[in-house]
Amino acid sequence: MSKEKTLSLRISEKTYDFLKSLSGKGNVSDVAREKIETALMLPDFKETATKLLASPSESFISILKRYLEHESPVGRCDYLFLARKIQNGSLCRGISVNRERFLGLLELQEELYCLYKGGFPDDHYLLSNLTGYVGSVDNVLKALKALIASIDSIRTDSKTYSVDLIFRNIIVLLENSSNISEDTIRKKLAPYLDTFITLGSKAICRDNPVPIELFSSYFFLDFSVTEEGNWFSLRVISNSSSFWAVLETKGSPSLVIPLGYPAFALLTTPDKLSQVPKSEDFMLHLPAGARLFLDKGQADVLRKACEKIRSMPQFKTHDWILSLLYGVAD
Repeated sequence: MSKEKTLSLRISEKTYDFLKSLSGKGNVSDVAREKIETALMLPDFKETATKLLASPSESFISILKRYLEHESPVGRCDYLFLARKIQNGSLCRGISVNRERFLGLLELQEELYCLYKGGFPDDHYLLSNLTGYVGSVDNVLKALKALIASIDSIRTDSKTYSVDLIFRNIIVLLENSSNISEDTIRKKLAPYLDTFITLGSKAICRDNPVPIELFSSYFFLDFSVTEEGNWFSLRVISNSSSFWAVLETKGSPSLVIPLGYPAFALLTTPDKLSQVPKSEDFMLHLPAGARLFLDKGQADVLRKACEKIRSMPQFKTHDWILSLLYGVAD
């Protein structure tokens, strides 16, 4: 697969070659090259990001492949596209993250803000999205540092945080970054690409799963395993084009229950299953409106079986890519 370059880089390199030919010596300073890149193409990156929104699944596939292959860079317009989808997904579906990812997003916002050495044009907007977390503060950096310190002091990993307001700020910081070079922005964003991809998959793929066969080259081994318990048998098969999981209950009556990947993945975290009111039982939602009720002991045994399957080296690559393609990545 040929390496792809962002439009800004392709134009910048053409301009760079043109100036080399004029100089006759081929000496164009790094500072001059950065200014060329910034001045010529970056005003168009917002339009490019908007075009990506017209076909979100196809755009996400392109970005995900570049992410998996580590060959061509993910550009500013790609991050802006993902940020817009994540913010919208958070508003509509309540996308939330764990403490570690939330801290990372706060640190990213701080790093992006500090790039505006002449001052950001609309601190009021940024502060309005932060005061919900830290109360009335008259300085963006103070608000971010106070929020980071507050979250960092919480030592429980069970709490999750909505990303809606944080991504509102990240979006406006990116949208106003035309005077900052593509290379500088990309270097700031690159350490957070995994988070953007993970949350982007939840916003884009949860309702529109990406065809597995588009990623067939990443599934190096076919995987088939059966886990047996006193009351169940769970068989999982995964290959380059499909995923199957079948849960069979023992006893009377015996049930054979097909599980899609999202339902299978959910079984590893019974604390996220719907709890039956006034009961310790858990309820798993299945295709076609079916439901499976599990008592706490059954849920624990099944969770351990699923965790064992997901930890098997042959299945890890399958599991990781499937979790992205179905929008259930952690």
